[in-house]
Amino acid sequence: MKKNNNKNRDLTGLERTPSSMAWLIKKKAILIGKIEKGEKLLRELPDQIAAMKAEASALDIVIPMHEVIIDPHAIKGRQPKSKPVLPYGVVTRGIYECLRQAEDKPITSLEISMHIAKAHGIHLTRSSPIKTAVKKRLKNMASENKVIRHHDTNTRDYGVWSLPKDW
Repeated sequence: MKKNNNKNRDLTGLERTPSSMAWLIKKKAILIGKIEKGEKLLRELPDQIAAMKAEASALDIVIPMHEVIIDPHAIKGRQPKSKPVLPYGVVTRGIYECLRQAEDKPITSLEISMHIAKAHGIHLTRSSPIKTAVKKRLKNMASENKVIRHHDTNTRDYGVWSLPKDW
C-alpha cells in the first residue's frame, strides 16, 4: 500500500487547513484508494478466472479416467467451507463452563465469548468469528433445551443465557 505524501497544506496552500476541508480531503483520498483497489482487482480477476478454468478443464480430462466413471459436467459448484474458529466441541464446552461459573445467574453471549476467547488466547474484536460461533451454538443449544434464553429472539442486543435448573 503506497503512502500518500500529499499534505493538506500542499493542496490548500494554507499553513493550517480547516478541519472541515481536511475531512473532505480525507474522504476523497479514501474513496480514490477504494476505487484503485477495485480496479486492481478487476485487472487481476480475468487471469485468476482463466487459471481456475484451466485447472477445471484438466480435472474434466482426469475424472473419466477413474475406475468409477461419472460425467464431470454433472458436478455442481459450491463454496468452500471456512476453517472452524476452534476445534470441534470447544465452543460447547466453553459455554457450559462459563454458564456453570455464573452459578444460575444469566449472563450475556458477549461474556461467554470473552470467557472462551480468553481461555484460548484469542483476541476478541468487534467482528470476531468467535462471537458468531458462540451465538450460533447458543441458538442450537437453546433449541435442544440445553440452555435457557432470557431475551426476546427479535433483538439486536446481546443474548442473555443460563443453564436449566436440572443441570
